[in-house]
Amino acid sequence: MLGAGLLLIGSLGQLATKSINILPTLAKQPEGVKSLADIYPSIPVWFVPESIAGLLLALAILIAGLVCLSIGKSLARFTKF
Repeated sequence: MLGAGLLLIGSLGQLATKSINILPTLAKQPEGVKSLADIYPSIPVWFVPESIAGLLLALAILIAGLVCLSIGKSLARFTKF
């Protein structure tokens, strides 16, 4: 599971890098190849918690969502005729 997540994150990083690097080619401008570290400030990171409190809040929301999902599935099983 962790390996699949890391593979997905790496693939998204490659996609972001390749999509940014093709823009100068389309505009016929000479520009060096940018790495992921160069384009990182332009990537939206509003969902990344910046403190322990933010991390705990994000984890609490995740756990609450999983609990609601479990309850919803059990209720759907009982109401299914």
